Amino acid sequence: MKSKPPELWTPETVTARDLVSDSAVTVLVTCEGCRTYREMNIWKVGARLADDYLYRLRFRCRTCGMYPTMMEIGRRNSSSGEKLFKIALRPVT
Repeated sequence: MKSKPPELWTPETVTARDLVSDSAVTVLVTCEGCRTYREMNIWKVGARLADDYLYRLRFRCRTCGMYPTMMEIGRRNSSSGEKLFKIALRPVT
């Protein structure tokens, strides 16, 4: 499966494969349990989950053990970052 161009990305349809193709894209994960924001390496999602929608991912916070509730996709420029959109995480259990 090929990655989609950034113009077609939406919170409901973006996958890890889409983000990997653009090296300037950042993924910021929000944890409500310990109220922290952490930047996530999209390569850690792995090849097995590359075509799954990001809103379905389920992973735990390293600090408090809770499941994060929000993921923010942005693009890093030379001076500052540009926020593209937020994804409310709704993992499949």
